[in-house]
Amino acid sequence: MLDEIHLKEYFDYKGGSISGMPYDSETSASRERESAQVFMIKSISSQYKDVVHVLPVHSITGNVLHKSIKKIIIGLEDIGFTVIGIITDNISVNRKAVELFIDPPELSYCYPHPVDKSRPLYFVVDPVHLLKCIRSNWLNQKNDGRCFCYPKFDSVHAVTDIADFKTA
Repeated sequence: MLDEIHLKEYFDYKGGSISGMPYDSETSASRERESAQVFMIKSISSQYKDVVHVLPVHSITGNVLHKSIKKIIIGLEDIGFTVIGIITDNISVNRKAVELFIDPPELSYCYPHPVDKSRPLYFVVDPVHLLKCIRSNWLNQKNDGRCFCYPKFDSVHAVTDIADFKTA
């Protein structure tokens, strides 16, 4: 899983060196870091989860992010983890980075794994981010009478009356 976080903008002087310069400092030499790409792993069979890499950036391209994702996946596989997928929010730089796992680049839900081309590498858009975007876009509409309410489901029959689950 990867996501962008926003950082406080300042430099630290520790041990004779300055920290806080972004990864892309050659293109933004006079700018402090504003955000970071955080790479995390989460087990699907246990409660294990951990941050595996933090990449401070001012801005990042899909190509640079793709190289970082690929390097991290290969590194995790080298130390014994089995990476089966990538989960991101649906911003364009993340989509661009993931679609580069195939040539020619194409957005899909399944790609050849960078360690073993016979294995799949799944791409999942984070459902929490999707719901947040739907809510935010709906609340930001400029129309009167907008209200957000959840239907009251008294029984399973009420659910089937509201939502048609029949197949064609």
